[in-house]
Amino acid sequence: MAARFGWNDNPGRSVEIGEDCAARVIAAEPTIPDAHSLAGGVALAKGDYDRAIEAGRRSIELGPNHPDCLHTFAMTQCFAGNPRAAVDLELQPLRLNPLSPINSLVELGRAYFHLGRYDEAKDVLRQVSKRQPRWLAGHTLLLAACVASGGAAEVSR
Repeated sequence: MAARFGWNDNPGRSVEIGEDCAARVIAAEPTIPDAHSLAGGVALAKGDYDRAIEAGRRSIELGPNHPDCLHTFAMTQCFAGNPRAAVDLELQPLRLNPLSPINSLVELGRAYFHLGRYDEAKDVLRQVSKRQPRWLAGHTLLLAACVASGGAAEVSR
């Protein structure tokens, strides 16, 4: 996350630390879904979509009802150009963990946007904007969905 969001001055080092951490945990105990999910997130940050998808699949095999692993794999699928798979994956953590839906809602909105389902994207992303008014990704995606469906003026609604 530090690399993805620019929270430090050395994003490359953050990726290295994440990669090392995931590798050490997998070597010590290869059945921990979070470790494979982290490996997938690191591969995604590096732009290695094939490796990210492989690690994401493994995390879901090991933890089929793990909301965070499902979310990370959904994000991977969306960024790898598979928004349909992302929608299906992201709906599961929303069902499994309804008290903490913000990450899943952002990614679900992104997937709907990439599928051209702008009204659904707007509905989901408005929920994000209400719950997390300072979340830039939520606002940016909402604006994009509004513009794509006919006008930016409706963003304020």
